[in-house]
Amino acid sequence: MARKSRTGLPGLLLRQAGSARGASAVVVIIVLVVSALLAAWPRAVDHMFSAELRHDVDNVSPNLRNIEVTTTGTAMQPGQSSNPDRYGWNAATDDVWGTTADQMAHIKRSAPLPLRRMLAAPTYVASTNDYEISPSAMHADLSVRFNAVPDIRSRVHIVHGRRPKSYDGALTDSRPAPIEVMLSTTTAKKMGWKIGRQRTTRTNTVSGIGQLVVRLVGEFRAVDPGADFWAANSGKLYPNIREPANGPKTVEGAAFINPAGWGAFTDYGAGLTLRAQIPLKTGSLQISDAHTIAAQLRSFTSQTFQYPAVSQYRSPTGRSLSTGVIETIDAVTARAASTNKVLALLASAPVGVALAVLALASRIFINRRRHALTLIAARGASSLQRRVPIALEGLALGVPAAILAVGGAYLLIPAHTTVMSLLLPLLAGVLPGMFFAWTAGADPTRPQRSDLQLGSPSHLRWIVEMLVLVATAASVYLVSRQGAAGGAAARIDPLIAVTPLLLALSVCVVALRLFPIPMLMVTRGLGRGRGLIGFLGSARSVRERHAGFIPALVLIVGFGTAAFSGIMLSTVQDGIADAAQQRVGADVQVNGPVFSRKKLAAIRKIRAVDVAAAVSDQGLVTIWAPNNSALETGNVRLFVADLADLADVQQSLPGGIREPRQTSVGAGRQIPVIAGTGVSTKQTHVALSPEHSVAFDYVQVQPHAFGITAGDNWILMDSAAYAKVMGLHNLFPTTLLASTGPGVSDRVAARQLRAVVGSDASYATRESEAASINSQPSTRALQVGLAISLVLSAALAAAATAMMLIVAAPARDRLVAILRSYGVSRRQSGLLVLWEIGPVIVTAAIAGTLLGWLLPLLTTAVVDFRPFTGGQAVPTPSVDPLIMSGSFAVFIGIVTIGVTMAIRIASRVSPAAVLRANEER
Repeated sequence: MARKSRTGLPGLLLRQAGSARGASAVVVIIVLVVSALLAAWPRAVDHMFSAELRHDVDNVSPNLRNIEVTTTGTAMQPGQSSNPDRYGWNAATDDVWGTTADQMAHIKRSAPLPLRRMLAAPTYVASTNDYEISPSAMHADLSVRFNAVPDIRSRVHIVHGRRPKSYDGALTDSRPAPIEVMLSTTTAKKMGWKIGRQRTTRTNTVSGIGQLVVRLVGEFRAVDPGADFWAANSGKLYPNIREPANGPKTVEGAAFINPAGWGAFTDYGAGLTLRAQIPLKTGSLQISDAHTIAAQLRSFTSQTFQYPAVSQYRSPTGRSLSTGVIETIDAVTARAASTNKVLALLASAPVGVALAVLALASRIFINRRRHALTLIAARGASSLQRRVPIALEGLALGVPAAILAVGGAYLLIPAHTTVMSLLLPLLAGVLPGMFFAWTAGADPTRPQRSDLQLGSPSHLRWIVEMLVLVATAASVYLVSRQGAAGGAAARIDPLIAVTPLLLALSVCVVALRLFPIPMLMVTRGLGRGRGLIGFLGSARSVRERHAGFIPALVLIVGFGTAAFSGIMLSTVQDGIADAAQQRVGADVQVNGPVFSRKKLAAIRKIRAVDVAAAVSDQGLVTIWAPNNSALETGNVRLFVADLADLADVQQSLPGGIREPRQTSVGAGRQIPVIAGTGVSTKQTHVALSPEHSVAFDYVQVQPHAFGITAGDNWILMDSAAYAKVMGLHNLFPTTLLASTGPGVSDRVAARQLRAVVGSDASYATRESEAASINSQPSTRALQVGLAISLVLSAALAAAATAMMLIVAAPARDRLVAILRSYGVSRRQSGLLVLWEIGPVIVTAAIAGTLLGWLLPLLTTAVVDFRPFTGGQAVPTPSVDPLIMSGSFAVFIGIVTIGVTMAIRIASRVSPAAVLRANEER
């Protein structure tokens, strides 16, 4: 069989592609890594925070998450809807609820996009006030509230009896027909009401409705008790039972009538309420839209919708909107914005040096093509004719790698897609073609330098370096002025992203300018000795500068990233430890059911517990300044605790509560209290109850009440003083702060507390709280980002060092061949290779460590790290020796492996082959 010719176009192309397999592989790998980083990193952060946003919003109570519609004027205007089939109700129900449903549909349509797509179908619950009914044999006072829900049929399951029929009579008849109702099984049992039994209400003083006959016809259970509708209206499923110390037991139940019969109650608007909510659908909520959604919610809920009365006997209806979910969206958006800032800072320098390494690899690739380029140049090819084929070869290497990386990122990580998220990764695939064309433009017939320095000393180099320094100074100044607040939206600021790279360039410029000074001193010192290799190596490092700008930059950024990663991990972990201690406010915090005096006594007998302080939340109280002409008032949250015990528990906590000199009630019923910084100390009077008014003596003002509340609008009072003024024996505390005994771990103390308190309470220690903070998406993203940046920088540094040796190989091989012919051993020639990279690595280590110390100062100035630490104080840079050692160990280990392999390869020189090649030239 005849052998296929390799002189045709396909064969020549294959031979051409195979002539620089190593350099081609390096180019493809760098493009693949950079494109994957640019495509996957933003998508991963977007996906992670979108999931966190949906999780946090879903965890908000439905009463706060949903848009609440508050009504003024007539609660309901009964009437038919414009389209009776729209809402899925029967005709009788639509005759009563249709007008209200149309009004709510109009409100929903008024929402802007994309908020409108998140709004679900409104829910309704119409209610009366309490109607007292005849007492039962349970010796309790009973009352019911009549309720109507238009879609109640789909929300409940009848357990016993049947559904109520519509009430068609008039409530003002002398002998009105019985009103059929249904109760939840729990309510019917607690009220002692059997199916079929009738009870009579007393005259309602609010609505003026006289006695009504109520008949129970059914008992129900909720189809889905965990649904948002029942979570927002949980009081409708269970009775409200009160057992006052001096009075009879009272049981209040929610009775549901047929929604079509609610029209009978709307004729008597007094005492009627309509609770309407517009639920939020979070399935499509993305972090990229969060800032817009929050702004639209603020605008949407600031409106009031007015609807005219349907008859002369009713007043117009006003419906205003409110929601408590905006703060949650803002909090997640702030965490995402901080994370994006930090990740931009982390990625900019490694991505920049990756592109620099790509340029270095392109130079090596062109060197492999040097003979072919020289040949076609000698045959008269123009610069354009040399550039186009080599550029196409670069595109053939880069574009498929970029498409593969982008495709993989988009298939593996579902997230919001923008044009920029596609453009940047694909641009990395075009860069090899651009670098190849630029490098191939030089005349190949002229001798080329083997080093990669910026060029011989010239005015142009000085101008470029000064421009870099000025741009760096301006960037640092502008970023510092911007501060840690930044924008609220979760997007990357280009100014913040480019600053670390500019700072690295400036450090590299200064380092290379100073590099010859110590090396000349070393060369002069070695020249006086008898060693040849050391003198030659130091002299070559000054004269030939094989390291050049790009390898030095890569090594400086690598060492800087190692230092930066160690410092930032140390800073975040120290901040998390402080935040965990502040959140717990003690060694162990217990939150749960009320701690009785008996249980508190048992807790204080636990061996692992040294001191325990019980805290009770007395809710909001109104304080005022009676001497002020404007009679200023304010609401503050009042907490009560034994201040002596609380001070003992928090004695080792910086900024903790300290015991005042005076805690007992003073003259004029003046009580010493500790106040937060958000309390106006001019407002000294407070009504603890309608019967108990006292004056406050603000003995301390503190910014924080660790373990008690996260706000600053609070007052802390001694429990003995509060009990004396109020005449109480039990303050019903629900929070316990405990300190452990000497040598006792927090975990052991928590376990012993659980054995006494029970499993109904929640337990938190500093260790568990720190683990909880570390598991947050923002903190995990920072830790993973630092690790990726460290490993990527180390890999690039190893690659740049190897390429530096490859670039210097021709000149070094000639020198080594001559030295070997004079008897220099392989080991000594290896030392010569080490001299090429040793001074550069030492210089880069010093400059990079300096860069690594500067970057945390810049980062903490422009990024709010509190979302990562979960604390209230802004963390400052700190150093953990263990973390720093681990960071440098990872970097040095990866670089050492790459450098060792490169040195071994570079030391394998055949003197005869090199000398023969030089003779042929």
